Amino acid sequence: MKKFLSNAIVVIVAYTIGTALGIMFLIRKRMGWIRVINPENFPKVNSESRLVIVSNHSDLCDYMIEVFLVPALLFPQHFLHPLRCTPWFTPDKRNFTDKWYWAWLRPRAIPIMRRKKNDNGDGEANNNGAGEVRKMLQIIAETAVIVLFPEGGRTRNGSTFFYNPSGTRRIRPLNKSTGWLVAKTKATVLTVWTEDVSWFKPPTKKLFSHLRWRRKITVKIGKPMQFSDNMGDMGSSKLTEVIQSNLLKLADQE
Repeated sequence: MKKFLSNAIVVIVAYTIGTALGIMFLIRKRMGWIRVINPENFPKVNSESRLVIVSNHSDLCDYMIEVFLVPALLFPQHFLHPLRCTPWFTPDKRNFTDKWYWAWLRPRAIPIMRRKKNDNGDGEANNNGAGEVRKMLQIIAETAVIVLFPEGGRTRNGSTFFYNPSGTRRIRPLNKSTGWLVAKTKATVLTVWTEDVSWFKPPTKKLFSHLRWRRKITVKIGKPMQFSDNMGDMGSSKLTEVIQSNLLKLADQE
Protein backbone atom coordinates (compact mmCIF):
# COMPACT_ATOMS: atom_id res chain seq x y z
CA MET A 1 0.00 0.00 0.00
CA LYS A 2 2.84 2.38 0.89
CA LYS A 3 4.57 1.70 -2.45
CA PHE A 4 1.30 2.23 -4.30
CA LEU A 5 0.78 5.63 -2.64
CA SER A 6 4.39 6.65 -3.41
CA ASN A 7 3.97 5.67 -7.08
CA ALA A 8 0.67 7.54 -7.23
CA ILE A 9 2.32 10.70 -5.92
CA VAL A 10 5.13 10.33 -8.47
CA VAL A 11 2.60 10.11 -11.30
CA ILE A 12 0.66 13.11 -9.99
CA VAL A 13 3.85 15.16 -9.65
CA ALA A 14 5.06 14.10 -13.12
CA TYR A 15 1.78 15.15 -14.73
CA THR A 16 1.35 18.41 -12.83
CA ILE A 17 4.47 20.02 -11.39
CA GLY A 18 6.85 18.07 -13.63
CA THR A 19 4.92 18.93 -16.77
CA ALA A 20 4.68 22.59 -15.75
CA LEU A 21 8.45 22.72 -15.21
CA GLY A 22 9.03 21.00 -18.55
CA ILE A 23 6.79 23.43 -20.43
CA MET A 24 8.43 26.43 -18.74
CA PHE A 25 11.81 25.02 -19.73
CA LEU A 26 10.75 24.67 -23.37
CA ILE A 27 9.25 28.19 -23.45
CA ARG A 28 12.36 29.79 -21.97
CA LYS A 29 14.52 27.77 -24.36
CA ARG A 30 12.40 28.97 -27.29
CA MET A 31 12.77 32.58 -26.12
CA GLY A 32 16.54 32.20 -25.92
CA TRP A 33 16.70 32.49 -22.13
CA ILE A 34 17.97 28.92 -21.86
CA ARG A 35 20.61 27.61 -24.23
CA VAL A 36 21.25 23.86 -24.38
CA ILE A 37 24.53 22.67 -25.89
CA ASN A 38 24.67 19.12 -27.28
CA PRO A 39 21.09 18.09 -26.40
CA GLU A 40 21.55 15.02 -28.60
CA ASN A 41 23.88 13.61 -25.93
CA PHE A 42 21.01 13.09 -23.51
CA PRO A 43 20.21 9.36 -23.60
CA LYS A 44 16.77 7.87 -23.87
CA VAL A 45 15.73 6.08 -20.70
CA ASN A 46 14.30 2.59 -20.90
CA SER A 47 13.37 -0.15 -18.44
CA GLU A 48 16.99 -1.27 -18.19
CA SER A 49 18.60 2.15 -17.73
CA ARG A 50 20.94 2.85 -14.85
CA LEU A 51 21.73 6.53 -15.29
CA VAL A 52 23.58 8.84 -12.90
CA ILE A 53 23.39 12.52 -13.89
CA VAL A 54 26.26 14.49 -12.33
CA SER A 55 25.94 18.27 -12.32
CA ASN A 56 27.75 21.22 -10.80
CA HIS A 57 25.89 23.17 -8.12
CA SER A 58 26.18 26.64 -9.65
CA ASP A 59 23.27 28.26 -7.76
CA LEU A 60 21.70 29.57 -10.98
CA CYS A 61 20.30 33.09 -10.67
CA ASP A 62 20.88 32.87 -6.88
CA TYR A 63 17.86 30.57 -6.56
CA MET A 64 19.40 27.14 -7.18
CA ILE A 65 17.37 26.79 -10.37
CA GLU A 66 19.64 23.96 -11.51
CA VAL A 67 18.00 21.71 -8.91
CA PHE A 68 14.81 21.84 -11.00
CA LEU A 69 16.37 22.57 -14.40
CA VAL A 70 18.49 19.40 -14.63
CA PRO A 71 15.53 17.04 -13.97
CA ALA A 72 13.53 19.06 -16.55
CA LEU A 73 15.95 17.76 -19.20
CA LEU A 74 14.06 14.46 -18.95
CA PHE A 75 10.88 16.09 -20.25
CA PRO A 76 8.93 14.73 -22.13
CA GLN A 77 10.34 11.28 -21.29
CA HIS A 78 8.96 11.42 -17.75
CA PHE A 79 5.60 12.56 -19.15
CA LEU A 80 5.33 9.36 -21.20
CA HIS A 81 6.85 7.06 -18.56
CA PRO A 82 6.55 8.79 -15.15
CA LEU A 83 7.55 5.87 -12.94
CA ARG A 84 10.54 5.00 -15.09
CA CYS A 85 11.81 8.46 -16.01
CA THR A 86 11.01 10.75 -13.10
CA PRO A 87 14.46 11.02 -11.53
CA TRP A 88 15.56 10.48 -7.96
CA PHE A 89 17.56 13.25 -6.34
CA THR A 90 19.45 13.94 -3.12
CA PRO A 91 18.24 17.14 -1.41
CA ASP A 92 19.52 18.50 1.85
CA LYS A 93 17.40 16.87 4.54
CA ARG A 94 17.43 19.85 6.89
CA ASN A 95 16.42 22.48 4.34
CA PHE A 96 14.12 20.50 2.08
CA THR A 97 12.61 17.14 2.89
CA ASP A 98 12.09 17.97 6.58
CA LYS A 99 9.87 20.90 5.57
CA TRP A 100 6.19 20.06 5.23
CA TYR A 101 5.76 22.14 2.06
CA TRP A 102 8.31 19.96 0.24
CA ALA A 103 6.33 16.79 1.02
CA TRP A 104 5.53 16.28 -2.67
CA LEU A 105 9.26 15.71 -3.33
CA ARG A 106 9.70 12.91 -0.83
CA PRO A 107 8.67 9.92 -3.00
CA ARG A 108 11.67 10.60 -5.26
CA ALA A 109 14.05 12.01 -2.64
CA ILE A 110 17.02 10.48 -0.84
CA PRO A 111 17.56 13.03 1.95
CA ILE A 112 21.21 13.86 2.70
CA MET A 113 22.22 15.30 6.04
CA ARG A 114 24.93 17.84 5.28
CA ARG A 115 27.36 19.25 7.78
CA LYS A 116 26.74 22.77 9.00
CA LYS A 117 28.98 25.45 7.55
CA ASN A 118 32.26 25.97 9.32
CA ASP A 119 34.41 29.08 9.58
CA ASN A 120 35.67 28.55 6.03
CA GLY A 121 32.14 28.55 4.64
CA ASP A 122 32.16 24.84 3.84
CA GLY A 123 29.00 22.78 3.96
CA GLU A 124 30.30 19.48 2.69
CA ALA A 125 28.06 16.45 2.43
CA ASN A 126 28.44 14.04 5.28
CA ASN A 127 30.69 11.28 3.94
CA ASN A 128 29.59 9.04 6.79
CA GLY A 129 26.03 8.74 5.46
CA ALA A 130 26.42 5.05 4.69
CA GLY A 131 22.68 4.45 4.84
CA GLU A 132 22.00 7.15 2.26
CA VAL A 133 24.63 5.75 -0.12
CA ARG A 134 23.24 2.23 0.31
CA LYS A 135 19.78 3.50 -0.61
CA MET A 136 21.20 5.12 -3.76
CA LEU A 137 22.91 1.83 -4.57
CA GLN A 138 19.68 -0.10 -4.20
CA ILE A 139 17.65 2.36 -6.27
CA ILE A 140 20.12 2.45 -9.17
CA ALA A 141 20.49 -1.34 -9.10
CA GLU A 142 16.73 -1.56 -9.66
CA THR A 143 17.18 0.54 -12.84
CA ALA A 144 16.50 4.21 -12.33
CA VAL A 145 17.70 7.73 -13.00
CA ILE A 146 19.34 9.68 -10.20
CA VAL A 147 20.50 13.31 -10.25
CA LEU A 148 23.57 14.11 -8.14
CA PHE A 149 25.10 17.43 -7.17
CA PRO A 150 28.15 15.81 -5.59
CA GLU A 151 29.95 19.00 -4.62
CA GLY A 152 28.04 18.74 -1.36
CA GLY A 153 26.64 22.26 -1.60
CA ARG A 154 26.77 25.41 -3.69
CA THR A 155 30.08 25.95 -5.45
CA ARG A 156 30.61 29.43 -4.08
CA ASN A 157 30.35 28.22 -0.48
CA GLY A 158 33.48 26.07 -0.74
CA SER A 159 37.06 26.78 0.22
CA THR A 160 38.86 24.19 -1.96
CA PHE A 161 38.34 24.16 -5.73
CA PHE A 162 39.31 22.42 -8.95
CA TYR A 163 39.39 24.47 -12.16
CA ASN A 164 38.55 23.71 -15.77
CA PRO A 165 41.41 23.54 -18.32
CA SER A 166 41.01 27.21 -19.28
CA GLY A 167 40.97 28.27 -15.63
CA THR A 168 37.75 30.25 -15.98
CA ARG A 169 35.34 28.02 -14.02
CA ARG A 170 35.57 25.93 -10.92
CA ILE A 171 33.90 23.31 -8.77
CA ARG A 172 34.38 21.96 -5.29
CA PRO A 173 35.87 18.43 -4.97
CA LEU A 174 33.23 15.82 -5.80
CA ASN A 175 32.10 13.57 -2.99
CA LYS A 176 34.23 10.39 -2.94
CA SER A 177 31.14 8.18 -2.88
CA THR A 178 30.33 9.22 -6.48
CA GLY A 179 32.90 6.87 -8.03
CA TRP A 180 32.07 4.09 -5.58
CA LEU A 181 28.39 4.29 -6.50
CA VAL A 182 29.19 4.08 -10.23
CA ALA A 183 31.62 1.20 -9.72
CA LYS A 184 29.08 -0.82 -7.77
CA THR A 185 26.15 -0.23 -10.12
CA LYS A 186 28.00 -0.04 -13.47
CA ALA A 187 25.69 2.87 -14.20
CA THR A 188 26.06 5.20 -17.16
CA VAL A 189 27.25 8.66 -16.10
CA LEU A 190 26.02 11.82 -17.80
CA THR A 191 27.75 15.07 -16.89
CA VAL A 192 25.76 18.31 -17.07
CA TRP A 193 27.26 21.78 -16.65
CA THR A 194 25.00 24.73 -15.84
CA GLU A 195 25.87 28.43 -15.66
CA ASP A 196 24.17 31.78 -16.01
CA VAL A 197 25.29 35.09 -17.47
CA SER A 198 23.82 38.54 -17.01
CA TRP A 199 22.00 40.46 -19.71
CA PHE A 200 21.93 44.25 -19.68
CA LYS A 201 22.89 46.22 -16.57
CA PRO A 202 22.44 45.11 -12.96
CA PRO A 203 19.69 46.83 -10.96
CA THR A 204 20.31 50.10 -9.15
CA LYS A 205 18.34 52.00 -6.54
CA LYS A 206 16.32 53.74 -9.24
CA LEU A 207 12.66 52.81 -9.56
CA PHE A 208 12.00 49.84 -11.90
CA SER A 209 15.72 49.42 -12.60
CA HIS A 210 15.33 45.70 -11.88
CA LEU A 211 13.51 45.38 -15.23
CA ARG A 212 16.87 45.74 -16.97
CA TRP A 213 18.21 42.73 -15.08
CA ARG A 214 17.99 39.49 -17.02
CA ARG A 215 19.74 36.15 -16.87
CA LYS A 216 20.60 33.72 -19.62
CA ILE A 217 21.17 30.14 -18.58
CA THR A 218 23.48 27.79 -20.46
CA VAL A 219 23.20 24.02 -20.05
CA LYS A 220 25.99 21.85 -21.47
CA ILE A 221 25.38 18.12 -21.81
CA GLY A 222 28.36 15.79 -21.97
CA LYS A 223 28.63 12.45 -23.71
CA PRO A 224 27.38 9.49 -21.66
CA MET A 225 30.23 7.64 -19.97
CA GLN A 226 30.20 3.89 -19.41
CA PHE A 227 32.96 2.46 -17.24
CA SER A 228 31.99 -1.21 -17.11
CA ASP A 229 34.74 -2.38 -19.50
CA ASN A 230 37.70 -1.01 -17.55
CA MET A 231 36.22 -0.72 -14.10
CA GLY A 232 38.37 -3.53 -12.75
CA ASP A 233 41.48 -1.40 -13.27
CA MET A 234 40.04 1.67 -11.55
CA GLY A 235 39.29 2.29 -7.90
CA SER A 236 36.36 4.41 -6.75
CA SER A 237 38.64 7.39 -6.07
CA LYS A 238 40.02 7.21 -9.61
CA LEU A 239 36.50 6.98 -11.01
CA THR A 240 35.52 10.08 -9.08
CA GLU A 241 38.54 11.90 -10.50
CA VAL A 242 37.62 10.85 -14.05
CA ILE A 243 34.03 12.06 -13.62
CA GLN A 244 35.25 15.31 -12.09
CA SER A 245 37.73 15.83 -14.94
CA ASN A 246 35.03 15.25 -17.55
CA LEU A 247 32.70 17.68 -15.82
CA LEU A 248 35.39 20.38 -15.82
CA LYS A 249 36.25 19.76 -19.48
CA LEU A 250 32.56 20.10 -20.30
CA ALA A 251 32.62 23.59 -18.79
CA ASP A 252 34.92 24.72 -21.62
CA GLN A 253 32.56 23.68 -24.42
CA GLU A 254 30.88 26.48 -26.34
